[in-house]
Amino acid sequence: MDALSGAFGSINGQVGKGSVKQLADAVTPQELFTGQWQNRLSGLDDYKPYLDDRWSEGCTNVRKLWEEIVPLGYKGSYQRVRAYLYDKRTSSRPVTARPPSPRAVAG
Repeated sequence: MDALSGAFGSINGQVGKGSVKQLADAVTPQELFTGQWQNRLSGLDDYKPYLDDRWSEGCTNVRKLWEEIVPLGYKGSYQRVRAYLYDKRTSSRPVTARPPSPRAVAG
């Protein structure tokens, strides 16, 4: 057991405290997807409700939707819009924008 804890300690020193234990204790891959990147806002977040509404209205042309949000102030890429709408195109159920986090609502 000392050899195992020694190995964890050695690896832990290289990758950061808690990383090895988190990896070793994870039962499912989803348990590993936590941290600073999970609820990060994207430049597209403010425009997702607009895109969702237009998609629901029947406009499924990604290029046209991207051209509509650029004058509204969207500074991101066409590829980002395409990636977001790809999920809608391939999903069997409607995809909607993620609701804002409590932190974003609280200001």
